[in-house]
Amino acid sequence: MPIVSHTIEESVQANGGKNYTVRFYDQDSKSYTQAFYAPVGFDIDSWILNKTAELDEWLAQAEFDALVGAG
Repeated sequence: MPIVSHTIEESVQANGGKNYTVRFYDQDSKSYTQAFYAPVGFDIDSWILNKTAELDEWLAQAEFDALVGAG
């Protein structure tokens, strides 16, 4: 079950950093939420690409484990 979309909510803090809430959605519309603070200059696009790859790998392993009965 790969991640097929995401949404981003952000709020800017007084020091210029941002609070992010990112929701990733798989093909079954199940959501996986990450909320965190990021300092000024944080590259959210790169973070999303990396986190999507991590979630895709985790979801694939979980699906495999469920199919072969190891989970």
